[in-house]
Amino acid sequence: DYIERHHLAHFLAMNLEVALKAFETLLPCNKQEVLKNLKPLNLIGRCELLSPNVLIDVGHNPHSAKALKEEIKRVFNAPIVLIYNCYQDKDAFLVLEILKPVVKKVLILELHNERIIQLEKLKGILETLGLEYALFEDLEENENYLVYGSFLVANAFYGRYQKKRD
Repeated sequence: DYIERHHLAHFLAMNLEVALKAFETLLPCNKQEVLKNLKPLNLIGRCELLSPNVLIDVGHNPHSAKALKEEIKRVFNAPIVLIYNCYQDKDAFLVLEILKPVVKKVLILELHNERIIQLEKLKGILETLGLEYALFEDLEENENYLVYGSFLVANAFYGRYQKKRD
C-alpha cells in the first residue's frame, strides 16, 4: 500500500490518514483510488531517509523525539549516532533524554548563529545525561545516523552531505 511503498514514518502515515478523512468528508471519494493516484509526498527533512544509513528529521521538541524514537527502532533496529544541535529556546535536555535509549553517541553539528544553544551548554547537557559526544566531522559507512534538529541543522547537514555525494 501507499505507506509502505513510499516508506512513510508511522507519525506521517497518521497525518496522511487524518488528511484523507478530511478529504473524504469534504468530497466523498474512494480512499484507495485517491491513494493509488497520489504521487509521492515531497516531505524534505520530515523523517527523510537520505540513504540506507542516514535518516534526517527537522523535529526539535519532546513530542517529535518520542515519535522519532519509535521510527529509529523500526528503521534501524539498533542504536544510532545522533548528529544534533538545536536552538537555545528548545528543551535540549528533555529531547536528548527521550532519545538516549536509541543513541550510542552524539555528534554535535557546529552552527554559528546567535539562536543556537551555546556549545558548552550543550556539552554540559550531554555529560549530565551520560551521552558520549564529539564534534561532527564526517559519516562512516558502517554507522547508522539520525540528523535531528531545526531546519538550520538540516540545511547545514544537506550542504555537507550534498558536496560529499556530488
